[in-house]
Amino acid sequence: MQRANVVEEQFAISATWSPASSEGDFVQDTFLPQPFLKAFPEPEAVFVEPVARYQRLLNPLVSIQLSAIDPSLSGWLHLVSPIEPYEGYVGEMGEAYWGPYLQSNWIGFRVGSDDRYKLLGDFRFFEVEAAEAEGEKGHLRDHYDEQHASFAACKAAFAKSGQICRVFRGREPIPVPALSQLGGDAPVGNMEWQDVPGAAFTYACGDTSPMTRDGRPYRFIAAVPGWNYRSSGADNILLYYDPVERIVLQTFDFT
Repeated sequence: MQRANVVEEQFAISATWSPASSEGDFVQDTFLPQPFLKAFPEPEAVFVEPVARYQRLLNPLVSIQLSAIDPSLSGWLHLVSPIEPYEGYVGEMGEAYWGPYLQSNWIGFRVGSDDRYKLLGDFRFFEVEAAEAEGEKGHLRDHYDEQHASFAACKAAFAKSGQICRVFRGREPIPVPALSQLGGDAPVGNMEWQDVPGAAFTYACGDTSPMTRDGRPYRFIAAVPGWNYRSSGADNILLYYDPVERIVLQTFDFT
């Protein structure tokens, strides 16, 4: 009963959220329902073709209406969680397939006019894809199977409760926020950032947002722990957006 009261209190706070009047406005621990959030969006609404390939590599967690961040922006963006890494950082082992928007611990997407994501680079950036392209048996298959099963269990708990829930075997699901932060400055935490030659964006330790090469800061949109939506994931997934080029960047904080 006490936990339910806490959830109700936090929901009451988050339910008062209105579109930001400035870039510094933010809200923490947003529970559902919210008119500007869509939890567990269908992969077909998040990714371009081949949807099945994207869906295998990336779990779509929650879609965010941009006007909730800034009334001058329109459309929806999506927080997605890669199934990798099992250890280390996503893309860390795929240096041969890095590119302007794919770097160790960074993934970039182009946002189409229909708000769907297109990966800005080679799918072999993901370790499982690179291994299979070389004819190797996917040593990450068990990890992939476990995380997809966990994601499905969390999605089923949401269908019953209307809340994002952490799911544990033999215990009642525990409601958690759909987002840990919406808007404002990014909670960069203990991240170690380095500027990588060849990247289309720049960043450095102490910055809260990456910059385009011509000096525009990416807009921080939202953050959430990956493990709010399945058993394993980053301690914080951070979502950034450049509305000029319609490019999304995601990076991942492991504390």
